[in-house]
Amino acid sequence: MGDSLSDLEKVREKVRDLRGKTRTSEEVAAFYDNWNADYDKLKCLGYHNIDAVDISKDMLTHAEERGAYNKLICAEIGTKPIPGVSKDEYDAIICAGGFSDIQITDTCLIEWTKIVKRGGIICIVVSCRSLHVLEGETLKYLLQCKKLEQVEKYQVKDYVHGEDGYFVAYKVL
Repeated sequence: MGDSLSDLEKVREKVRDLRGKTRTSEEVAAFYDNWNADYDKLKCLGYHNIDAVDISKDMLTHAEERGAYNKLICAEIGTKPIPGVSKDEYDAIICAGGFSDIQITDTCLIEWTKIVKRGGIICIVVSCRSLHVLEGETLKYLLQCKKLEQVEKYQVKDYVHGEDGYFVAYKVL
């Protein structure tokens, strides 16, 4: 495992380089190759039940080449059940950079509370600009009904492209 600060700086630099540019499929694939290396680190820490869910078949094909995932699921992340995923299947969900007005919204949290075991954790990293998407009416409802409990929230400086973000973690109740 490399120096985590320099690894983080490499990721930040890659995001800055790619953001706002038209990218070839090869550039996108190379970008995801570098992210996939982090999943190999998770396996070294003892996490072996790692699945990938993406709406892009190309991204899943590319992820398959890394061999880091058990299941590759092509599906939209939203309010519908994810095909091939059972209730209480996961100990945790990690989502970094997925929440925005045009990608994942807080409505997915209803399904996530079903597929993450009671006591499990949902970790989300989101830009400050997209925080409102995460903290919508669905999240407010799940917190109020005691389906989720916020256990962590802190600001991440210079998360992407000079913009700050937030790390937020919820416990499934």
